[in-house]
Amino acid sequence: MSAPLFGTGAEAQYTLFELRFGEVCGHLAMTNFDDVLANTPLNVALIEGHYPADEFILVDGVVTALPPKPGPGWVLNPETVEWIDMRDPEAEHEGRRAAASMSRSDFLLAAIRAGIIPPEDAGQRRAEKSRRRCGCFRRVPGGVAA
Repeated sequence: MSAPLFGTGAEAQYTLFELRFGEVCGHLAMTNFDDVLANTPLNVALIEGHYPADEFILVDGVVTALPPKPGPGWVLNPETVEWIDMRDPEAEHEGRRAAASMSRSDFLLAAIRAGIIPPEDAGQRRAEKSRRRCGCFRRVPGGVAA
């Protein structure tokens, strides 16, 4: 059994980086270095210190800070340490269009709430105008309301 790290008995922090892409795959905090080595999987780089997975990557054996992620839909290229835009412009446009569309009644209610049109103009007049334009409503038998 080996002596505690630094002779203090305090736990040392380690970050495990996956070797293929350099991404953080775990953290260890132990006092005994033999235990650290026993708990380190193969094909993993063991680096002293605590490095958050969303902020750092291992490039050619050097811990490198990631540039800020521009937004959702961006994917990191671990070879160049640059963000790649993987968004589909067509899908985004369709999503915005679907979110912006609404039924006629929802539109009228929103227009009334916003004060764009008065409630009395929200629908009744349009129906009356349609009846006046359509000849079949002029020939309704007596006693039937058009």
